[in-house]
Amino acid sequence: TDRHETPMLSLRKAYSHSALQRFHKQVSHASNEEAVLYLIEPKIDGIAISLTYEQGNLVRALTRGNGLEGDDITANIMTIPSIPKKLTDTTEDGQKTTIPDRIEIRGEIFSNFSDFEAINRQRESRGESRFTHPRSLAAGSAKLSDSNQTAQRKLSVLFFGYGDFLPSSIVPKTQREFYQLAHSWGLPVLQTVRTAKGIDRLSTAINDEKSNLSEHPYPTDGLVVKVDLIALQAKLGYTNQAPRWALAYKFAPKQAETRLLSINIQVGRTGLLTPLAEFAPVSISGSKI
Repeated sequence: TDRHETPMLSLRKAYSHSALQRFHKQVSHASNEEAVLYLIEPKIDGIAISLTYEQGNLVRALTRGNGLEGDDITANIMTIPSIPKKLTDTTEDGQKTTIPDRIEIRGEIFSNFSDFEAINRQRESRGESRFTHPRSLAAGSAKLSDSNQTAQRKLSVLFFGYGDFLPSSIVPKTQREFYQLAHSWGLPVLQTVRTAKGIDRLSTAINDEKSNLSEHPYPTDGLVVKVDLIALQAKLGYTNQAPRWALAYKFAPKQAETRLLSINIQVGRTGLLTPLAEFAPVSISGSKI
């Protein structure tokens, strides 16, 4: 394992409107403004990664790991075509951009639904078992010991954050500006991000985006709410586990009905009787439970 230059933290989770209101209250208190501008993004269900570029060259790729240290998967990352090995300093319309001396770019590796199905068809044709979910395919493929096998898994990636960023004088002023900058460097980023000002519009936007999640070509497990202004992000800061300026808004887990097959009685060493129910397996979001 290798150490992240800046801790790679997870996100706080919210499952209700009241939790969202508490989050907004903290943010608005820090900003002294009710009409805080937020971004609402799909939360991609893959494996979190951090890429380090020095003088524009890709030098290292780590998994999140425990947030302080992650596994080095540089060789495997190099096989993903959409990840540039060198950042570009010229936009599509010929404008020059500034490439940082050093930057940790954070994002998510995932398998598109179409690529996931194609790989499972190949496996079935060879008599191999199917992957149960795109996330399990992405997680397993990113950590393979043979990078040639990783190349065959057709992984995708999107970037939506950063850690270490030097020099600090060129750090963008907003999260949206960061996306534009990362795109100009040749990095794949979210192309359309919804914005909302204040808690009422944020709540409406979340309800709208919830119904749009199924339209994405990749697996999602909720939405991410972020403060757009980088200066406000810095003012809010971090806990030991998560940033105070972002939130993962999760929806109620999917449910399914199954059959109770039997109830068996287990006898413990002390003679304690424990009933154990056996249910027929059921598939939820591609996973057999």
